Amino acid sequence: MLVIIRSNYDAVLDALTSGFEECGFDPGSRKVLIKPNIVSPHKPTVGATTHPAVIEALLVYFGGRRCILAESCVVGVDTDETFEKTGLAKLAAKHGAELVNLQRASRVTKAWKFGELSLPNLLFECAYINVAKLKTHILTGVTLCLKNQKGVLADADKMRFHRIGVDRAIPALYDVLKPDFAIIDGIWALEGEGPGKFGERRDLGLLLMGNDALEVDNLGLQVMGFEPGEIAHIPDAHLGEIRGEPLSNVRAKFKRSKGYYKKANTFYYPCGACSGCSNAIAEAMKSLMSKPWKHPLKVVKFALHGIIGKRFFVAGVDAKFPEGRGAVVCIGNCSAKFAGENSLKLVRGCPPAAADIIDVL
Repeated sequence: MLVIIRSNYDAVLDALTSGFEECGFDPGSRKVLIKPNIVSPHKPTVGATTHPAVIEALLVYFGGRRCILAESCVVGVDTDETFEKTGLAKLAAKHGAELVNLQRASRVTKAWKFGELSLPNLLFECAYINVAKLKTHILTGVTLCLKNQKGVLADADKMRFHRIGVDRAIPALYDVLKPDFAIIDGIWALEGEGPGKFGERRDLGLLLMGNDALEVDNLGLQVMGFEPGEIAHIPDAHLGEIRGEPLSNVRAKFKRSKGYYKKANTFYYPCGACSGCSNAIAEAMKSLMSKPWKHPLKVVKFALHGIIGKRFFVAGVDAKFPEGRGAVVCIGNCSAKFAGENSLKLVRGCPPAAADIIDVL
């Protein structure tokens, strides 16, 4: 069962209640585990993370039972600090929910397509609700429920997914870990160069809900204007009955990611890099340009380099020379081999510090 509901954040509790009732979702006597998409400490207004109003509404709806808020941010971002900065810690305390940093959760080994995978025990002990965001992604095209599951992995496995290839690893993860219920927060969505600050917020006013995360993801793709099968990590699935708002009334045409970030004459190509490197370069470029008083001489040099010519930053195990001419700098340890083979400058780290990238910018 799938449900499309028009809502805003003030009315989101009523919308969620309606969706759960339409889908007949009942966690029974189990604890409820809510896994949002909180990749890094973005403000809710960016449209990159599950909105706190949605999380609080879920805590209210399931207030009669034990609830767990569980998340693990991208590699290189402190999850506990993010809980504080985004207000999740306060929400959990306010509603008596347990707050779990999944990097420290006890784990169980599961066999999967690529050998063995370590996954948090809680996901198999609780009624697991995946609460994703409707947004585009520079590397994978979109990031919805299936990709949101990457946040349950240990950091070592997050990086391993990129060595395997995320388009193969994400659906393989879904084979061994399926949410009990799936929600996509599309009230404020993100298009263009997502999944973070380089994307553009799009106010859709929609919640997508369903019992099957793969169906919900396919519904999300159609709402965003993607064709079935267009996104490699989301297998095509037949959509079951859709209740609520007709799909034909809510279809949009999201701006696709071009596959790179651009600021002035500086370009960043992820080349299979994990979100740690992508987040580091995005933070560095944003910090340099939005807070020039912090780095006045570096901003002047950055501007002069932009006038003189283009510069390209590449990262990831698939690092290669981008189209176009200009200086190339490699970001992160995964691109070290490519940098060495081609005598290129390398900013080391897994991921590198934004301050080190700013020095090069």
